[in-house]
Amino acid sequence: FVYKQTGGGPLYTTGASSGSNGLFPNESGTTYFTRGDSTWYSNVSSPFASNVTNLAGVSFSSNVVGSNQSLFYNGSNVVTTTQANTITYTNLLIGSRQSGGTAYFNGSIYEVIGYNGTLSTDLRQRVEGYLAQKWKV
Repeated sequence: FVYKQTGGGPLYTTGASSGSNGLFPNESGTTYFTRGDSTWYSNVSSPFASNVTNLAGVSFSSNVVGSNQSLFYNGSNVVTTTQANTITYTNLLIGSRQSGGTAYFNGSIYEVIGYNGTLSTDLRQRVEGYLAQKWKV
């Protein structure tokens, strides 16, 4: 994701209830990232900056319980954890929350790139470099 956030709200959410996943880069001063259990994993040292263009990437080794899940911010790995539940990849919403569409991303989402599979470190870094150069992040 390449984006500029001016308020709260999600970059993306998937699924519903126990298999949901999502990323809220700066929600009331905290970055929230789910582990597939509808609770928010927020062990990020500081919230992602607002009012500047940022690059956020999410990587999953699989969608089942115990799989690795990583969050990258402007090229740095800021969270690595394991999934608490199998993540349901249905109902992907960009810029909206699953719960009836009651929370929306405040800002601009400039570009989203998705892959069907986990990228190698080299390929992920090449994609991040391409986006960083294109969007001057």
